[in-house]
Amino acid sequence: MNELIKDHPESISLLITTAINHDIDLSDINKLISFSNRKKALKEFKENYKNDVNENVWQKWFEKNSWVLGTDFVNISDDRRIDVKNIADFIAKNMDGFVDVIEIKKIGESKKFFEDKEDHGNLVPSSSLTRAITQLANYLSTLEHKANDLDTTNRLGKF
Repeated sequence: MNELIKDHPESISLLITTAINHDIDLSDINKLISFSNRKKALKEFKENYKNDVNENVWQKWFEKNSWVLGTDFVNISDDRRIDVKNIADFIAKNMDGFVDVIEIKKIGESKKFFEDKEDHGNLVPSSSLTRAITQLANYLSTLEHKANDLDTTNRLGKF
């Protein structure tokens, strides 16, 4: 709290206003700080989306705001190597010790996940989405082949 007052005195006013508007007890200052940080993170997210920033910016944003991925993740691995040729954007270990591979893709020119026309009443993935899914499927296949490799399991977790 002292650091907040010293470095950002204007935040105290925001803190009190937020507490009043959301009926939050000021004795729980950590929740208020977390709320404020998450609100700022969501604003950054919207700006990044609007400006179609590159994957590197998104990767740093998600590293800083891993709470967005959910509470199941206990650790985002610093080691993202799938094999000598492939590096994932994130490899996150969840509470049961298994890992999830997370890949970030830029919006690019097309902001569509699915094609305009359905096929027999089914949504049809866009070619961009199909490429991303294929990339992840290849990563997972490679990792599954390494499931009994002690080095990979020690490095990343269970598959």
